[in-house]
Amino acid sequence: MGRIQTIRGRRIGAAEISEIQHFVEENSQHNRSWLSRELCRRWEWRQANGRLKEVACRELLLRLERQGYLRLPPRQREGSNDKRQGSWVSYTGKSGVFLPRGFSHDPLEGPLGDYGEAQFELMQSRAERKFWNIEIERYHYLGYRPTSGPSLKYLIYLKGRVVGCLGWGAAVWKLTLRDAYIGWDPSSMERHLNSVVNNVRFLILPWVKVRYLASHVLAVGARQVRTDWQRLYATPAYLLETFVDTSRFLGTCYRAANWVYLGRTRGMSKRGLSFYVHGQPKDLYVYPLVNDFRERLSDG
Repeated sequence: MGRIQTIRGRRIGAAEISEIQHFVEENSQHNRSWLSRELCRRWEWRQANGRLKEVACRELLLRLERQGYLRLPPRQREGSNDKRQGSWVSYTGKSGVFLPRGFSHDPLEGPLGDYGEAQFELMQSRAERKFWNIEIERYHYLGYRPTSGPSLKYLIYLKGRVVGCLGWGAAVWKLTLRDAYIGWDPSSMERHLNSVVNNVRFLILPWVKVRYLASHVLAVGARQVRTDWQRLYATPAYLLETFVDTSRFLGTCYRAANWVYLGRTRGMSKRGLSFYVHGQPKDLYVYPLVNDFRERLSDG
């Protein structure tokens, strides 16, 4: 097994790996959701509100599968009823993806006041998430990268037109500037890191030229992510974070949306269980969702 891993706050060593392997083998007739749920019950792995940590457990199983310790049952295929009737229409191209109604490559311009408040649609089915992934791969400078753990993927709408994509995911494990800003100790960080949410992708489609749209989306989107993070993962969201590549962007839309600039990172990233220098420092911004976020993230 090698050294002990810490996965979503739980220490996993050789004994735990062996237990999980036998558990998965003995219950191979069940699906992945059942395995996550029952393993949580076996370990009494629960959140502060008493709910099972099924999302964390699913991440644990997926990571162990990627590391070659076990093989999970195949993913269940989604039925045709998983595509929301009326919101999505079939695309006849070779890719076989589904396009949302209101999607067009026609230019969209003018003042923000002509369009009203941005709306968000959460991508839930496989078809919906596939479309989101494709648009990010095509038009975002970082492209699409699969992530593990909790995530939220939204399409952004203005007056029924799709104008962009917004993605959120798990916070960075260790971040000196952010951790000093919060003022938490390692123990508090381990318990409450799930209440910090990372803005992993933000895209306004290139044919959309509506002034001040980006900062407006960030402001309205902050309210949306707080609601959905609690609803889907039974975990409160207290702080948002993001990184801006200053070789490409100035971070103007984050500043305009009242995000707080914390400084420049050291250009390091996590790979597996260790950190490496990638040589691309970025500006770090955070956005408190509640006034007393420090107290909530550090147990008062």
